[in-house]
Amino acid sequence: MTSEMLLLLKGLITGFFYTFISINAMLLIAYYVVKEDTKSGIVGALGVIVVQAIWASIAVLLLHFSYHGFGKDPKIYALIGSIILFIMAIKVYRSRGRYGKEPRLRTRPIAIFSSTFFLALAIPMRIFGYGAILLALDIHPSAPKLAESIFPIVGILLGTSLFWWIFIFAAHHSKKIIPLKTLQHFHQFAAFLLVAFSIVGLLQIYFS
Repeated sequence: MTSEMLLLLKGLITGFFYTFISINAMLLIAYYVVKEDTKSGIVGALGVIVVQAIWASIAVLLLHFSYHGFGKDPKIYALIGSIILFIMAIKVYRSRGRYGKEPRLRTRPIAIFSSTFFLALAIPMRIFGYGAILLALDIHPSAPKLAESIFPIVGILLGTSLFWWIFIFAAHHSKKIIPLKTLQHFHQFAAFLLVAFSIVGLLQIYFS
């Protein structure tokens, strides 16, 4: 496998699994699919995908330009990523969202897109999550050149798009809003994924 394809694959893994943390967006898009139609859910998902692409691009560029700050040792990057992910996992596991109130749904496509776009845009901390996962997966400033940074970004875009395609497909066929208990399980699973990525980063240190 070429280095470009490996960067693309790591980006895809990052984009797909990190989207599990987007609980509020999942709930809102599920409402659009069940209460309105699948098209509304797709438009809503596009709003989230665009923001995630923005956050991922910023994260990759920040990693590239942090080269002079931390040096070339990959162990340092893996350790930083693992620590950030572990802290995020604790925060996600302890968090409890407010899911009792049914969201206000829009009808026009531009309004649907805007509702999910600004929902995702309100969480710029996602940048640190993307950066930390990429560090844990051994994508750091001493690895890709700036021109190669497009590959993990495209991978993340593909990964998060794949997640939402599967999610909308499942919501369309179930015709049910996500139960509160399931949302709580999503919180726990999201925390587990962050811990898993953190462990991957630590393994990078051990085997490098």
